[in-house]
Amino acid sequence: LPVLTNLDPLDRDALLRILTEPRNAITKQYDKLFAMENITLRWDDTALHYIVEQAVAYNLGARGLRAICEAIITDAMFE
Repeated sequence: LPVLTNLDPLDRDALLRILTEPRNAITKQYDKLFAMENITLRWDDTALHYIVEQAVAYNLGARGLRAICEAIITDAMFE
């Protein structure tokens, strides 16, 4: 039997922790990608909070964090 359930949305603090804390966090992945090109990437708290606010505003949750980061940083990656 398939099971359907309703989950509470993640709050801003949880989204920020997902963005920065895990071993394979999105920010750490981008840090390593840029490090391969000898570029040091620093994440400003303002930028991290902006990414979280966008995820909350569009009801994207944790999965939307990567899409928002990609939209912001793609131009810099290929320049």
